[in-house]
Order: sequence, then structure tokens, then C-alpha cells
Amino acid sequence: MDSQVTLVDPAILALASIILDFDRDDMKRTTIRIRGATSTQPYYYVETTKSDSRTVVRTGDHVIATVERRDIFPDQITFKGSQSMNLSKWLKSPKMAKFPISFVKDEKRYEWRINFIGQVALYEEGAAVTDAIAWFQASRKRVVDGRPVVYNALLALKPEADLMRDTVLVSCLLVEQKARMNAKANELAVGRAIFEETGLIAGSPF
Repeated sequence: MDSQVTLVDPAILALASIILDFDRDDMKRTTIRIRGATSTQPYYYVETTKSDSRTVVRTGDHVIATVERRDIFPDQITFKGSQSMNLSKWLKSPKMAKFPISFVKDEKRYEWRINFIGQVALYEEGAAVTDAIAWFQASRKRVVDGRPVVYNALLALKPEADLMRDTVLVSCLLVEQKARMNAKANELAVGRAIFEETGLIAGSPF
């Protein structure tokens, strides 16, 4: 079965209490709408400077979080009403693996993992793989009635995740961005290895 078809199964999305639709599948620069809301305006705005050094997540004029990328010193994150902290102290990654990536909210730990269909998904610490409380679905292309159709990226949240929606969204943006960077690095490494191998073969005098 095509895993992408599974992703858009209405029965799966029905498990969510809120769905956030991304106007652009870009974790640094996008606007996000609440599906089914009466307002036609975006609810969240994600804005990043041209240098990629500063990202702001806001609702209207209210800033939720600011992420600062720094070359020498650790990256920083600042939530509204809180002091700045090192990003790595808020979103914790294991030393010998890429996932899970965890954070603590109200003295409870949550983990972003890669689920069985390749999505980043949020769990309470120690929860079974089937018990995600939020998950991100990248944009995807389909042919419907002979015409290409693009389905926007989305973040689906169950009620327990919606109670901390801002935190889930900000962490999702950062985790998905990191996952894509890791995937791109892996692709480049594989491509380089293939190039070097074929180059050696092609250049061999024997």
C-alpha cells in the first residue's frame, strides 16, 4: 500500500482535534492556518532573516518564540515572557543518534520521533509508537482526474498536544528542519560515495 495514501486517510486525521495547514512547506518561512477556522487570515507567521540567523514565530503582533542561530556561541531560543536559553538545553538530542529529540513542558517530558511511515511525530516519554499526540505531514503531489494536485503540509494535534499548541508548533518547526538537513546530508554523502566509486572504476587503466 502507498504510504502517502495512508497519510491522508480521513480516519487518521479524524484523530486530531486541530489541524494546522502550512501555506508553504518551509520550516523557516511560512504562514499557517487553523483548518476550519472562520477567519481566512493565517494564524501563525514564521519569518526568518535572509542570513538565516534569526527566526520569529508569531501570532499577529504577538511573538511566541525567537530562535537565534550563532556561529561561535550556542544557538539560542527565547519564548515570550521567558529568558533566553541555549536551544540544545530545551530540545535535547541523544549523543549517538539523531532521534528522539525531547523537551520538557510542565515537568513532563515529550519526545519527537520518526514514526513507522517516516513522519516526525510527538509522543509522551515512553509511549508506544501507535500513541502519537501530534504528527507532521509534508506536502505531497498527486494526480487527481488527470490533473496534478498539491496537498499542503500540515501539523495534526490531538487534544493533549493542543493544550500546548505553541510549544508543539515551535518544536516541530525545529525538529522537521533538522530532519530535512540530516536527510539532505545523507543524500549528499551517498551521492559522493557513488561518484567516487564510479570515478575510480572509470579512471582505472585495467
